[in-house]
Amino acid sequence: LAENRAPENNLHEFILRLQKQETSLTNEKIEEAYSLLQKRISAMPSFKSDFKPNAKPIAKMIELDDGSTYMGNLLNGIPHGYGRKTLPNGTSYIGNFVDGMADGIGTNYSETGVIVYSGIWKQGKPAK
Repeated sequence: LAENRAPENNLHEFILRLQKQETSLTNEKIEEAYSLLQKRISAMPSFKSDFKPNAKPIAKMIELDDGSTYMGNLLNGIPHGYGRKTLPNGTSYIGNFVDGMADGIGTNYSETGVIVYSGIWKQGKPAK
């Protein structure tokens, strides 16, 4: 059974030496144990997974549906990760995005560059 799993040149010789050292190992007992192990191994479930890792974010500049621009990481075409969103009126947000919305640590700036809010964001809104 070990030979079937990992065939190596000296593995067969090792098994033969082991058999010589252990006098209680008869060919009949070895065949019986081999058969039992094969049945147990074949009865084991296979552990296949449908897990597919997410695509990696890429950095890019895009124009969003609301007329704002975004420069930063995208995942599946939407802001996700670190980036900067600038609205048509000149206000902007720099920070973390999740699924297209400000989420995490970020800063909102006025059109003149004054900090309006800096801190934690949750689903596009300041978390207060």
